Amino acid sequence: MVAYANSKSANVLFVRELSKRLQGSSVLAVGLEPGVIPTQLSRHLGCVGSVFRAGLGKLLFSSQWKNEQQGAATTVYACVAPELKGQPGAYLKNSGVEAVTHAQCLDDALAARLWQVTEADVQRALQEGGK
Repeated sequence: MVAYANSKSANVLFVRELSKRLQGSSVLAVGLEPGVIPTQLSRHLGCVGSVFRAGLGKLLFSSQWKNEQQGAATTVYACVAPELKGQPGAYLKNSGVEAVTHAQCLDDALAARLWQVTEADVQRALQEGGK
């Protein structure tokens, strides 16, 4: 779960930095959480995915589960909602803007550092030919 939480924080930070880099353009970057959607993605999680599919996921998350259409709704909202125009870097959940309150996710220096590290990793992977 720590890796999952870190990945969510990284998404928020990455969008924060991307938004700064896109200032002055017509492109709006936002991050979003589609929700818990019972798809077959958990098959890639090994034994954790097996336990999740066997019933633990349903027990823990069934009240939060969405079907595919509900899961796509926030992404569609991000693409068409005119009220997002003045909110670069917004984090969306359940077809609305969700306040980001975790101090780490509001750290501009950390967002810039994540961007730099990611850029270096991508550059290295490209030079190695994806090996």
